[in-house]
Amino acid sequence: MTINEAQNEVVEEFEDFTDWMDKYQMLIDLGNELDVL
Repeated sequence: MTINEAQNEVVEEFEDFTDWMDKYQMLIDLGNELDVL
């Protein structure tokens, strides 16, 4: 998957939410999936 494809996937996922709290929670969940530095 290219960076552009990954970016578009995230944008599409965020478009499903209308409430800012849902978007914020999604952002937290995505961050929790990242590897530890």
